[in-house]
Amino acid sequence: MRRVFLLLALLGLALGGCGDVEWFPEQSVAAFSFSPASVTNVATGSTQTSNAVTVSLTGPDAAISVTGGEYKINAGTFTTAAGTVKNGDTVTVQHTASSTGGQTVTTTLTIGDKKATFSSTTATPFGFTEDVRFNVARAAKQTSAPLTVSITGASVAISVTGGDYSINDGPFTSDAGIVKNGERVTVQHTSANGTTETTVTTTLTVGGKSATFTTTTAGVVAQTVNASGAAGTLVTTETTLRLVPGIHTITLDAESQGGFADLSVDVSTPLFTDKEILTLPATLTLNDKQTLFLGGIVPTAATGVESTLFLIDGVPIIFRITVTP
Repeated sequence: MRRVFLLLALLGLALGGCGDVEWFPEQSVAAFSFSPASVTNVATGSTQTSNAVTVSLTGPDAAISVTGGEYKINAGTFTTAAGTVKNGDTVTVQHTASSTGGQTVTTTLTIGDKKATFSSTTATPFGFTEDVRFNVARAAKQTSAPLTVSITGASVAISVTGGDYSINDGPFTSDAGIVKNGERVTVQHTSANGTTETTVTTTLTVGGKSATFTTTTAGVVAQTVNASGAAGTLVTTETTLRLVPGIHTITLDAESQGGFADLSVDVSTPLFTDKEILTLPATLTLNDKQTLFLGGIVPTAATGVESTLFLIDGVPIIFRITVTP
């Protein structure tokens, strides 16, 4: 027993004589980031891999973990399991891009107490989802901006209503067909005559997703807004106006069956509870994509239809109310 006590005593003396030596140095991880930290217009469902970052730390090995993807150390394999890294290691992250166009996936890598993100955003299915042209020439050919198809798989169905389409500057057609990933599509139609009608809309559908190309010979796009409800009840709805920003005049057609409207950019209260009903005619400044709230009484007859015709600078906005079956 004396030997044991002697050993402990000697060890205590040795430790006591070491001064300020740090036997367990504090861990410190340098901040890091991916370059680039984000990529855009990637293919849906594709594998996206970051550039490598180099771990810079002092002290013991640091904990590493990931969310929203996988990581690998040096030339190892990708994993989602937490682990450790040492100074000088390189780390890469990877994830699968969204299966939906225009969506972002983000991977967050944590080393010690530091974090960095790598994100990818998929290309939208089209170069546009809505292309609107104002004050175009009457009864003239109008062609949209080209759009690039972004799909998974080899090909997908394409169709059009209200006009024609062209693939990769080929001939225009209205026939349904097949389009491949990366191909460029343009749509075309003949604009309105400007007298009996002002607005023409072409709808292109690619693999179940649609985009519209609209032209108007005026400064306002004509619309028909539909609503329904129980017979004799009040119904309200809203629509987004497409027009050239500026001063416009709203009137109610003299032969219209009734109804009322309210204009606002606030869409949070579509029941008009805090809005002043417009007294028509009204001349006011409007912005493109401003919200028009509409309200009216549902007809009492089961087969009844009530149509209110509003005019913005003479362009019709038809509010059509029917009885819910």
